[in-house]
Amino acid sequence: MHTRSRRGLTLLELVVVMLILVALAGILVPMLPGMLGRAHTSTGATNMDEINKLFLTHYAMEQGYPTGLDNLVNDDDDQVFDYLPGKLQAGLFTTRTLTTEEAASLIAAGVTYVYNLDKNTESPTFEPYADPTTREPVVQGLAVVQADTAAVTDALNTGMVPNPNEVYVVFGLGKASPVTGASGLMLEAPIHFGEDSESTPDKVYSRFGIVFQLTDADGDVLPVAKYAGAVAFHERGIVGPETPLEEFYAGHEH
Repeated sequence: MHTRSRRGLTLLELVVVMLILVALAGILVPMLPGMLGRAHTSTGATNMDEINKLFLTHYAMEQGYPTGLDNLVNDDDDQVFDYLPGKLQAGLFTTRTLTTEEAASLIAAGVTYVYNLDKNTESPTFEPYADPTTREPVVQGLAVVQADTAAVTDALNTGMVPNPNEVYVVFGLGKASPVTGASGLMLEAPIHFGEDSESTPDKVYSRFGIVFQLTDADGDVLPVAKYAGAVAFHERGIVGPETPLEEFYAGHEH
């Protein structure tokens, strides 16, 4: 005698399956923001570490750091780029006009030209340049972005007391730099995704920052600008690779 095979589930079985799925969702959904935050922090720390390795490798190979960085000023008024996260924090970013000695210091480090950014862009991360073929030579009188010394010290040298005589300037690692692309050491310039829905790459500049130290503890211009490290731009300030790692293991949602 042949028995007919069962097909499908009974109503009771379906109800049981739905209850299990609802229970799982109740467990996993509250964890999702934390999981996303931890992914954000871990990828940010990884990218900054990789950028630091890239710059040190480039210096060892070429006796200089990568050039063609994004100059984080507007192309037409030499003010801090309108789409830079944290721009509105008082004193965090200011513009600085390079002296002859400061320009020579950056050139000696390998930074010979930069790209200014378009404040009227509709894509501050992917198409930030008014004219990507036009580059600015690093010379006396060039306006660049200076980062607050205390903020840099906190981001890159945790535990050290900030010295107001030390001057730090910050650039961006964008797609125009020859260090990226098929012929460079990095295929694509990495993107730092923001901490909230308003900090997406189409709304803010989402590349990583590159910090150079121009003067020493006595305020004297360094013969060769010192590479201080890579940072991420946040609305709450700038952070180095250690901060995301601390937040990751602490379980913070940043």
